[in-house]
Amino acid sequence: MNAALQLAQSEYDNRLPDMVDDGPVTEWIEQNANRLMDGETVTWGYKKSDKGKITADEFATAVQEHLTSRQIDGEDQRDAFARLVIANLVWGHRYEGRDQALYLMGSKSALKDIAVGMLQHHAVKAVELDAEYLRQSEECGF
Repeated sequence: MNAALQLAQSEYDNRLPDMVDDGPVTEWIEQNANRLMDGETVTWGYKKSDKGKITADEFATAVQEHLTSRQIDGEDQRDAFARLVIANLVWGHRYEGRDQALYLMGSKSALKDIAVGMLQHHAVKAVELDAEYLRQSEECGF
């Protein structure tokens, strides 16, 4: 019972704030979170001073930090991390490591939550820059 209570408290403490804007900002975050999870780099801005990006390596680092934190907190009680590595080295593509990976992440949504968390800080600015670029392009005729 105590473990269930701790898990519920952890999920509550780590949840992301609700998005205020359900429009273009939420859409931008959703699309780019999927791109990060697919291993792509997300970029925004067109002028040198406005450019920003989150690389696939930065996303991997954030996921690694999440996993390490869960390891330190003792949340891998079945040695899933070790089992995942061993199974993939020994059985390779024949092994379905999804169950171990989901267990390590703590929830089905954890991977996307990390991507969304990384993008939320930049979404409003990125959408504004995209809109500005579109407006300027239309004014110029190209």
